[in-house]
Amino acid sequence: MAEAKVEAAAAAAEERVRVWAAAQVASGRRVVLVTSGGTQVPLETRAVRFLENFSSGRRGAVSAEHLVNVGYGVCFLHRARSVFPWARVLPPPGPALLDAFRLTPGPPPGVAADPAALPALLPALRAYREAADAGALLSLEFTDLNEYLALLRATARALAPFGTSRAGIGGRGVGGNLRLQGGGGIHSVGPLC
Repeated sequence: MAEAKVEAAAAAAEERVRVWAAAQVASGRRVVLVTSGGTQVPLETRAVRFLENFSSGRRGAVSAEHLVNVGYGVCFLHRARSVFPWARVLPPPGPALLDAFRLTPGPPPGVAADPAALPALLPALRAYREAADAGALLSLEFTDLNEYLALLRATARALAPFGTSRAGIGGRGVGGNLRLQGGGGIHSVGPLC
């Protein structure tokens, strides 16, 4: 039963990606798929224990931000609760996150950012809103390996009509340059951090 649910979600995602990618190409953007975060594999049929391939997803989030900033449409296939583009500047869940916000008197009551948090929050929120409003970022979320593989296959099928390319992070990992290959050879889109 779980497999049927995963395949149905992948089929829906494939159509979302196909429609989104066509809109990106029509608007003059090149499209890239960024995968980010680790996977989980159940060790038993009735999953109680899991094997985790842990990754915070920071490198993928930074890559997605950078690619959007230089004009790409980014399909961001990421692990649930991993680092998300532009949200990486938020304090981690817990007291630090709650302290970044203040209640404002009402009626109705509201929420505002603590002035001390604004220097980090404003640029990130502005960049995220611009990307989201322009449709330049499409987010697909997975948890386990089966979901990841099904979504990766679906995304690859949806993006196949738009051409092929190769990408990699050169040099020193996160501190290196992101290089894309396709169309006219290899070109660097700049440093990641």
